[in-house]
Amino acid sequence: MIVVFLTEGTQVSWAGTRLRKYPACRPLPPGAHVAADHSNGTLFFYTDPFCVSPVPPPFKFIPPDYSARVSPNGSFRVG
Repeated sequence: MIVVFLTEGTQVSWAGTRLRKYPACRPLPPGAHVAADHSNGTLFFYTDPFCVSPVPPPFKFIPPDYSARVSPNGSFRVG
């Protein structure tokens, strides 16, 4: 499971920001700010929305049980 935190203001609620769970290999949602890898595999990041062009090192992946700041452009997948 991958959890993506969105920047405040993209979802306004008195209850806080609702977390959304995403299946792997999909574009990052608008307002994406932090991605957390709760899967059993490495989370890879891509500069395009189709998981074709990898982000250059050292930012191209995070291991399970880690999180990282992300850009709302691009995509991700568990490999």
